[in-house]
Order: sequence, then structure tokens, then C-alpha cells
Amino acid sequence: MKKLMLCTLVAASIASTTVNADILGPSEEEIGRIAADYLIKNPEVLVEVSEALKAKEMDKINSSMIEGALKYKNKLLDNNTPYVGNAEGKVAIIQFFDYQCGFCQKLSPVMSELQASNPDVKLVMKETPIFAQRSEVSGYAAQMGLKIFAQGGSEAYGKYHNAIFEKALSGSALTNKGVDRQVEVSGLELSSLPKEDSKAVMENLKLFSELGFQGTPAVVVMPIENPTVENTSVIRGADIEGIKAALVKAQTASEPASAIYN
Repeated sequence: MKKLMLCTLVAASIASTTVNADILGPSEEEIGRIAADYLIKNPEVLVEVSEALKAKEMDKINSSMIEGALKYKNKLLDNNTPYVGNAEGKVAIIQFFDYQCGFCQKLSPVMSELQASNPDVKLVMKETPIFAQRSEVSGYAAQMGLKIFAQGGSEAYGKYHNAIFEKALSGSALTNKGVDRQVEVSGLELSSLPKEDSKAVMENLKLFSELGFQGTPAVVVMPIENPTVENTSVIRGADIEGIKAALVKAQTASEPASAIYN
């Protein structure tokens, strides 16, 4: 309301100046003093304007990220990417994560619960070890996950993935030897896994950057068929409520019209 009053006051002053600058309207200097005086007396207006500008900028960034997600849909849903849940799911929750990321660790049980309670969801896991340069185990655990998926598929990967995060949540420091022990949880033997590292880690990091993400967790939620700007969401950080809302939006879009109206 105060912003409206200020805008009205300034607009009226400018209008009167335009009609007859010499007789009716205040000068630009006077208008400036009026505006400055008003803002000094009502500093909260500046806060409101600043917040509105920030919100507008965030909306612009978010829209750009959604467009990027649609552009790179095939890379996001690449069949070689580990997943948990329904292979033929109608909605994909794609998560970029690092096992050494504290927020990823806290989000992990929430994501597992969402997948378990929504049979139409395919939880796509993008191993993105952004801390690998300062923490060797970050990259090691990511590579191990990719090898387990390649060898044992979704079920084995899910067991390993959850075990790693459960260990982290218990307060235990993650080590390479600790990662090796979690391979047994997947039902596979360490010696049976591929020896060469996967190129997927570098591809994930590149995609992560191309989408404009700067930290983990980063999540994209979209219908697998016919995703659009309206039904696709990008969530930066461990925004649980944001992820839930995005899931509902994508699920609604993926339902046949008959199911929505019946």
C-alpha cells in the first residue's frame, strides 16, 4: 500500500510538471526531496522493494533452469543412470547428490519415503561428487555406486545407496574401506565389479553445470512423457516441501484427463 502511495505521489507530480512545469508542477529536485523524505519516514518500503526485486530475479533464474531441464531431458533420463523405484514410472524425480553432502544425507530418507509411497515415481540418481577434489571418498563412493548399478541393476544399487547414507547419518565418517564394506549390502562382491571408472561422473558434473546448479542437492521433477514449463520443477537445496509440491504438480500432469475428472 505504501509503495502504491509513493508511486501515485511521484506520478502525480510528474504529470503536473508535464502539464505546466512553471506554474503547477514541482521541479525534479522537489520531487526527489518528496520521495526521499517519504522513504526516510517509511524505510520498510525499501525492504519491500528489495524483496520484490529478489523474488523477480529468482523467478527469472528458475524459469531459465526449467527451460534447461527440458532441453536436457534425454540426458536427465538417460537409461544408464542409476534409479530406484518404478522403471516404467510416469514421473521422474532426478537428484544430483554427493554422499559427502550433509544436506543430501538429511534428504535421503525423505526421498526414499517419497519413492516408496508413490509407485508411479522413478527416482533417478545422478552421482555428482562435487566434493571429490577435497574428499577422495566422495568420488570413490560415486564410482562404486555406478559400478554396482551396471553390475547388479536398480535393486542392488538402491541397497548400496541407502546403506551409504545411513552410515553417514549415524555419524560415522565415510572412508574408502567403509564404502567397500557396503558393497556386500548390495548383494555383490567387490571383486565382481568393473575395474574401470565410469565416465558418467564427469558427464553428470557437466550436466550439473549446464543446468546452472551450484550446490547439492539439486532436484528436477518432471513427467516422463510430455514435460512442459508448466509441469516441470527445479528445486535447489533440501527443500522438502518444494519437492513434494513439485511431485504433485507432475503427477497431476501425467494423469489421463478421465482420471482427473472422475
